[in-house]
Amino acid sequence: MWGRVAAGGDGDSGGGLYMVFMVFAVIGAGMALRFSPTLTGVLANIRPEGAADASDVLVTSPNSAG
Repeated sequence: MWGRVAAGGDGDSGGGLYMVFMVFAVIGAGMALRFSPTLTGVLANIRPEGAADASDVLVTSPNSAG
C-alpha cells in the first residue's frame, strides 16, 4: 500500500513524488537552520590550541543528522 502512495498510485500523476520532495525539502531546511548557528557558536571563539577539537566538531555535526 505505501509503495502505491509514494509512487502516486491513487490515480494522481506524480503526487506521491511531490510529497517525497516536500518532505526532503523540509528536513533539509531544518538541518540548515539547526547546524549553521550551532557551528558558528561553537567555532566563534576557538583558540589555535583548540583547533583539533574544532575539527572534531566540524566532522561530527553533520553526522548527527542521521
